[in-house]
Amino acid sequence: MDAILGFFARVGIERARSHSLTMIRESVYQHCIGALFAYRKYCATSTQPGQLILPESLKLLPLYTLALSKTPAFRPGIHATVT
Repeated sequence: MDAILGFFARVGIERARSHSLTMIRESVYQHCIGALFAYRKYCATSTQPGQLILPESLKLLPLYTLALSKTPAFRPGIHATVT
């Protein structure tokens, strides 16, 4: 999960120079959804269509993704400088 969150953060920071913060946060959310969808599609056994399937190691990924979007680097009105 640490590697996935690190990837989400890097993608967001790379896009910060050319996209709005709203678009960056939405992109981070979509990456999270895509990762969980791929797990369900390729790794989960057959289940009911509306059932949410998460691996044990990624149960907190949606929570950490929301926390990542609330960090100062992704909040509007806060200007971070890169040194």
